[in-house]
Amino acid sequence: MEEVKEYSLEERLNHVSVWRNSGLLLANYSKQTGIPIKTLRYWATIETKNARRQRKKMSAGFLPVAISTEPVEPPCQIIIEFPKGIRITLGGSVRAEFIKELLS
Repeated sequence: MEEVKEYSLEERLNHVSVWRNSGLLLANYSKQTGIPIKTLRYWATIETKNARRQRKKMSAGFLPVAISTEPVEPPCQIIIEFPKGIRITLGGSVRAEFIKELLS
């Protein structure tokens, strides 16, 4: 009976990365490396889910903003990005009260 090789997380991620960058079909990469296709598919699925989870964590919430009551000299552009792709762009001189009202 053949001994099953254990792969570290780093090795698994490396194989997924090399396969994706190779342009090969998963079956061909599996034959080249000797890693079962089901194993490679599982690694790729897990890696994709983890990447999505990480992007979701990074995009959640707002960054802190300091609002000044001092007049701003044009040209000034303020871009406020909300989740789900909503984006508000304010140009020129914008008063702090306007932004507070907009965000409340």
